[in-house]
Formats: sequence, structure tokens, C-alpha cells
Amino acid sequence: DFVSKNAENFIREYSSLVSRIIFTGDVFSFPSIEKWRQLRELAGHDVDIIIAPGNHDFLRPDSRDVFLQSEFSLRKYPFIVDIDGASIIIENSIETFWSTSKNTFDLAKLTQQEIVIIARHNPPIIEFSNIVNSKSGMPNNLENIEELIKNFENNKFYIWVIGDSGAFPDMPRIMCLSYKNHKFILNGLGQTNGDSVLIYNNNQIYEFKL
Repeated sequence: DFVSKNAENFIREYSSLVSRIIFTGDVFSFPSIEKWRQLRELAGHDVDIIIAPGNHDFLRPDSRDVFLQSEFSLRKYPFIVDIDGASIIIENSIETFWSTSKNTFDLAKLTQQEIVIIARHNPPIIEFSNIVNSKSGMPNNLENIEELIKNFENNKFYIWVIGDSGAFPDMPRIMCLSYKNHKFILNGLGQTNGDSVLIYNNNQIYEFKL
């Protein structure tokens, strides 16, 4: 009926302590404009809520229309948010059919920050295709890790936060994998034991178990 109960309880209890909440897709199973409004009321108006859309939010035409009517669609994807010690690039991986857009590569090069966080719903590489919730919209020619990283500079550290994970009890609640100067964190809520969210504070990312 709404967001995950674990997510709702976290926001209700801690939204006064955070400045920004980023959802990496599939916020609702069945979106409606009222649910998007209810999310704003839950978090309050002092919290910056950012959505990196998932297939439930954006793939179906009716869900996309509802999202585009909400306040959360006002920024053009991909866009960048600067925070203490890092830049966050917010992607719409449904629009790009899982691939990473040239605009994302350009934003990553333009930022002066040494840490670049890329928040998206779908994994950007074929190696993760079997450890995500769904292959909905996945192309046949998704890049591999070597093809992806050649588009990024070597003097920065990239953290990919991927939300299409952890929906089912047999899947890991959180997974962190590294390759060269890229770290991939797969994290999603399945309303099961071990659900957790990521918290960024003082240049560190923490796992907060719900």
C-alpha cells in the first residue's frame, strides 16, 4: 500500500536527523500521485528527497505519468548533487535501459571531488545480472566491467549504489564488490530480517540495520 514498512519506520523516526534521502528505485509496488504526496508528508518538508527511478516507478506508462506529476521529477536526469567530500550523480537507469549514459560520464569528469557516488536502480554491468531482483528491461548488449570503467578517470574513486537487490529472503541484504577504483554496493529492502539502509556521514558510508 505504501513504501516498505521498514523504510517507513526509519523515515518516521530519523528524518529529523538527516538532510537528504535518496531512493534507488521501486519506491512503491503500485505508484499513485497520492503515495508520492504521502512520502513527502512522511519525511517532512525540510528533507531533500531524491528518486533514482526503478521499473515500478517509471517503466509502465501509467506509473511514469504519475511520477512525472510528482515533485520528484523536476530535475533532468542524470543530475549531480554535491555533498560533504563527494559528488552524487543520480541516474534514471530505466530511461537508459540499464546502460550508463554519456552525460553521467561527463558529469563524473567535471566534478572536482575525488569521490563520486552514482545512485541508480539497475546494475550498469552484465556481471551483476544474476544477483538483482528482476531483469526487466535488461538489454542484450549490457557492458561488462572493463567496458564500463574505461569511461572514467583513474584519479577518482567511484561508488555505485544499486537498488534493485535484496527483495527476497534468499538474496543477500547487502553486497559490496570492488574492482580497481570502483566499488559496487547492491542494497535493497525486502521487508525481511537484515534489511538495512546506507548512511553517508563524514566521508564514510555506513550500514544501518532496520
